[in-house]
Amino acid sequence: MNSEQLIHRLRERIFQYKNTELFNNKALKQDVLSIEIAINLFEMKLFCNREIGLEDLYWFRGGYLISNDMTGEWKDISLMYGEMAQIVLEGESF
Repeated sequence: MNSEQLIHRLRERIFQYKNTELFNNKALKQDVLSIEIAINLFEMKLFCNREIGLEDLYWFRGGYLISNDMTGEWKDISLMYGEMAQIVLEGESF
């Protein structure tokens, strides 16, 4: 999946997730909101050519914790987040 498709699909799944009772869980809510920050930084790089600074990399390093929290029906959110984080952390052009 290309970067634009990844952003679209991830935003779509997060929207679906936010409409469930699970979103009321504080830890899970923090995970989802953190993913949204990462998506925004990723999108600004993709569409506005804004560099992702060292201080921004924090938002792409939550993979292990997020993958432990986002399981079952919602595991694809953590997998897509991981894919996005890998692109950024490995410095691939997108």
